[in-house]
Amino acid sequence: MKYLVCFLSLAFVATSQAQIIIPITNQPYKPIEATYVTDSIPEGASIIPEWNATEGVQFREPVPGQLFIWAKPGKHEISVTLDWILIDWDKKTFERGRPTLRGQFTVEGKPDDPDDPDDPDPEQIDQAIYLYEKDDGPIPPGVMAALSKANEESEGEIIAVPFEEDQRDGDGDVPERYAVAYKAGMQFKRPCLVLVSGKATKVVTVETYDDVMRAISGA
Repeated sequence: MKYLVCFLSLAFVATSQAQIIIPITNQPYKPIEATYVTDSIPEGASIIPEWNATEGVQFREPVPGQLFIWAKPGKHEISVTLDWILIDWDKKTFERGRPTLRGQFTVEGKPDDPDDPDDPDPEQIDQAIYLYEKDDGPIPPGVMAALSKANEESEGEIIAVPFEEDQRDGDGDVPERYAVAYKAGMQFKRPCLVLVSGKATKVVTVETYDDVMRAISGA
């Protein structure tokens, strides 16, 4: 089960213009976006950010400098090292630096919450749901083939199917059988594969037949 950042404080380094920025939010099932600002890097420099965080924090960087964070309850630290380089071919000059910015944040909730299930046991997976948005394009053929193969090999013990995130039942709700997978998968960038065992979930990114089969087998 993944938890979202609900409250945080900012950490400043060197100058007030060098900081990690993480907005305050109480929105459920929405990833927290983090970025940075700094005036210590020359204009025009090429920058490669390297993010790190304490144990229990997961993150994805869809584009350099933009981070989406998930974390368990408790206090956490996050940092970004900015590996920058500036070459002026006309002046034949070369500059480089690696400043590090640090921030702290807190996720609300009890760190030892007994209702927080572990990742699902591969031998006890009930569902493998490929959560996607139809406007993002068709489901990869390899993913569809793997879901079909998982259904076949499990002899019905695993429900391995695609689920379009806008799909609703007659009452306008997410079908109950997919509610746990939907709730977990909507915290991440879609498309994604949600493995479910009871209330325990694990969300992974898959693109190929092998990706899906490895995720389901726990390899």
